[in-house]
Amino acid sequence: MAYHQTLRSETRPSMPWLGSAADDGKEILPPLPVYARGGFAPWQKRRVEAYLTQNLGHSVGIKTLAGMVSLSASHFCRAFKRSFGKTPHAYLVGLRVERAKQMMQSTAEPLSQIALACGLADHAHLCMIFRRWVGVAPSAWRRLHQGA
Repeated sequence: MAYHQTLRSETRPSMPWLGSAADDGKEILPPLPVYARGGFAPWQKRRVEAYLTQNLGHSVGIKTLAGMVSLSASHFCRAFKRSFGKTPHAYLVGLRVERAKQMMQSTAEPLSQIALACGLADHAHLCMIFRRWVGVAPSAWRRLHQGA
């Protein structure tokens, strides 16, 4: 008898939230996702993400973002890093690099125009940021991905 109990506990993982549902043959749903403590609420994360994506070409201030989600600037920065895994600046630069990649593949615009459209100061700024994030100059990346 002890052998069967041991075998049964080894073949079925311990899931205390199931209760008797496992024995009744009912559909078992996983527990709800747990959000990072100290991070954004889902609505705050969506709002900040949408705003950053729509305003890549403009200067974006921490106080503006914090005001959108009704937080102080310092609490906003902590919650942002907890929710996104990066600082607001690093996240914004990453979005700008991704937008530059998309534009380099889809348009024949010069890199200086792409830099301005992505909210970067000039061609040199784009080159410095792009090389740091991607590991290759934007013109070389564009040549490699031209036909892709």
